[in-house]
Amino acid sequence: GRTLNEYVDFLVAGSNAAALATLAGRWRELVALLQRSEFAHGDLQHGNVMVDQDGQLRLVDFDGVWIPQLAGQPPPTEYGHPNYQHPLHHNWDRWLDTFSALVIYLSLVALARDPGLWLALYNSKNLLFAKNDFFAPFETEVWKQLAALRDPQIEALTRRLQECCAPDWVAAGSLEMLLDQPARAPVAPSVPAGQRWWEQSA
Repeated sequence: GRTLNEYVDFLVAGSNAAALATLAGRWRELVALLQRSEFAHGDLQHGNVMVDQDGQLRLVDFDGVWIPQLAGQPPPTEYGHPNYQHPLHHNWDRWLDTFSALVIYLSLVALARDPGLWLALYNSKNLLFAKNDFFAPFETEVWKQLAALRDPQIEALTRRLQECCAPDWVAAGSLEMLLDQPARAPVAPSVPAGQRWWEQSA
């Protein structure tokens, strides 16, 4: 089979958006199966996901795996590919894969909408995102390109990933649970609109 990035490159070269959409769906199903099974891979990234001759996804490189029998043991010294991991912390537990799974899922969904993103953002060490993209104010090229698509699903996934990049965010559930959560309401301004800060009542 091919690694995930090699397979995506093949599909992009053929402008096969339908196959990219199928791939995104299969990725989400695989992650749901893993997380229901209380299995965390620990390093979900393009080089550790293989696509076989039938288009099925298979994982390799199990150095950072978490399973319930390992709970309480010292974590592995490897922390996964930085272009797929939370930028500030790494909790070795059942939900270890939620952040990286979302990064891959959003990348695949976006490529299915616009395969041209590949040529603009892929650098052989990622799909679309790099470590530097995970920091606010999220003004790097990938966020600009995703916003330009004006696609409701991608906008929702983009907001969710940005929320997960918060310094205090810790995965507390599966990718499915994360995607099913209602979006966070924007923080209400502390001063009513039109009122200057020095007029704010004590």
